Amino acid sequence: MSEAPQRSMKKTIELNKKLSDNEKVKKGMAKLVEKATEVKDKREYLDLSNPPKSRKELYEQLSKWLFLTDTYRIDLVLASVVSNQARNSKPLWIFTVGQSGDAKSEIVRALKDYPDVEFIDQISANTLATGKTHKGKKVHDLGDELENSSHILIFSDLATLKSINKDEKNEIFGQLRELYDGNINKRTGNGTQKIYSNCHVTLIACTTPDIKEEYSIHNQLGTREFAYDVESKQMDDNEKMTRAMDHMEKEAIMKKELQEIIQSFLGTCKFNKKTVIPPEITKWMMERCKELSLFRATASFEARTGELRGFASKEVPTRLIQQFVLLYKSLKSIDKDYPEERFKHIIENIVNATGDPVRQKIYHFLKDNPGAEFNVQMLHEQLLIGRRTAKSQCELLTVMGIVTRTFKIEYYGGNNNLERNVRYYMFGKAQKIEQKVL
Repeated sequence: MSEAPQRSMKKTIELNKKLSDNEKVKKGMAKLVEKATEVKDKREYLDLSNPPKSRKELYEQLSKWLFLTDTYRIDLVLASVVSNQARNSKPLWIFTVGQSGDAKSEIVRALKDYPDVEFIDQISANTLATGKTHKGKKVHDLGDELENSSHILIFSDLATLKSINKDEKNEIFGQLRELYDGNINKRTGNGTQKIYSNCHVTLIACTTPDIKEEYSIHNQLGTREFAYDVESKQMDDNEKMTRAMDHMEKEAIMKKELQEIIQSFLGTCKFNKKTVIPPEITKWMMERCKELSLFRATASFEARTGELRGFASKEVPTRLIQQFVLLYKSLKSIDKDYPEERFKHIIENIVNATGDPVRQKIYHFLKDNPGAEFNVQMLHEQLLIGRRTAKSQCELLTVMGIVTRTFKIEYYGGNNNLERNVRYYMFGKAQKIEQKVL
């Protein structure tokens, strides 16, 4: 080869090398710029040197990103996480119920990558246990992780249940009922088979009111869970929308900072099993337990008439009191000076949200009017509830010995026209309420 072509090839190789080096420099500079930008963003939005040291500081730091109208739910979620350290045989299962867009999921998603936390975004009858094998090996499922360990399961949105057919949904609820007691079963052609055991699970789920009503949580899960209704006011919507617009371009940073704030706070919380419960709080909790067992008692009613078809089934509140005690100690573990009134507020919310709403309304109305007699029509008019529903719930309360039922025969226009006027009252001697019976 002549000398000229060799010089030309050499120049080409050198030029390509320079171009390659330039590309490397450019890429290196791009990475430096990206890293510098990331550092700047962290410096601007995330101060890891100042983690929250108290609940007040926690709320202040969270309010930078979230419009907080209900700090009780934050306490409840964090206490549930801390309660998992206790490995209590009656763990907390919490369902926070609120409208879409009220930042329920933002709080729980901040627990991503936290120790022992498992997220479930889509659930099916095969999520916990597939019961299948492939090439002679068992197909991996979530049960592999849960067996012989303690975990926190988080459902950031239970809306996925709406797309599941009834049979599969019933199987899922059956699995969850068994999971609370530490087992995971799988329905097979030969019946139900236990797949996993010794699974200790704390559960936190976010849902909306329509989902809650659809599958009646307290019936489907066998009274193992607590519901908590997120407290929100419509007048706050403008502030929430303003915050949402301000954070549109900063969502990734927001999620990262919320994660750091909540997890750094949890890092300072250790479950204190030696927490002493004052006698007056113990007595108060027992009363709330008895109320809740009453409000979520189950019974079978005649669909057409609303008549009670059998006896009511009311739980003995032994599991309830253990869960209330666990929640109390967990709240005291996130703040040793946690106010008793805040604890009571959370429990009252749980009782109201978990129990049957119509039954509670009738119960409290009759309780506030001791000895006063009311018939179904009166309850319908004063409480704005359906007549058939009012009758069913009054009969159930009567069977359980909470309400007294009286009746008298009233004649209209002769002996052939008569009506049995049934009335209900609570406490004391019956007192007639003068009101025209329609």
